[in-house]
Amino acid sequence: MTLDSRHLAQPETSRARYDAAMADIERQLIRAVNEEMHGQNVDRVHDVLVTRLKGRLPGGHLDDATLRQVAAAIARGTLRV
Repeated sequence: MTLDSRHLAQPETSRARYDAAMADIERQLIRAVNEEMHGQNVDRVHDVLVTRLKGRLPGGHLDDATLRQVAAAIARGTLRV
């Protein structure tokens, strides 16, 4: 039996598509929180970001330092998305 190299490349392509889809979900969620919460308390914004991301991306790794930076920008009203 001969292996078709086109099938071997699919997992990497599928993974890239999956990562792109997850990044898009993350951006949409951050935009929504920004629209709803700009100017609000940074801790509240952070809590909402974490809760929504965990709900939409269960089991995903969340970089808390980055989320705190995003939350701070939303709270200041300076996040550009």
